[in-house]
Amino acid sequence: TAGVDPEHETEWDNRYTESHVPNLLKIPGYVIAGRFRVLGIQRWLGLILPKYLAIYECENEDVLPTLQPGEAMHPAARAELDRWVSYGGIRARDFGWGFYRLVSKHFKWPE
Repeated sequence: TAGVDPEHETEWDNRYTESHVPNLLKIPGYVIAGRFRVLGIQRWLGLILPKYLAIYECENEDVLPTLQPGEAMHPAARAELDRWVSYGGIRARDFGWGFYRLVSKHFKWPE
C-alpha cells in the first residue's frame, strides 16, 4: 500500500503500470498482479487509507526467499527492488509491503 504526492502521481502511476509490475511478472515465482486505487472515502475509523494497493500472487511459499531481500533473492528481483527504491521509494508515503499466506479464496461465479 502507498500514497504519493500529487505532483508525482502521474509519473508514479505510469512507472508502476508500465515498468514495475511488468518487470516483477518476469521474475520466476510471480504469477499475477493487480493494482487498485481507492475510490471515495479515504478515511475510515480515523485512519487515512493509502491511495494505492498492489497485490501479487506467487506460485507457492517456497519461492518467497527468492523474492524478498536476503542472500537467496533472485538477481532480477534485487534489480527491480533497487529500481523501485530509486523512484518509488523516494515518493511513497505511508508505504508498506509484506508477504501473506492465503487463508481463503472466494469467487462469485456468473449465473
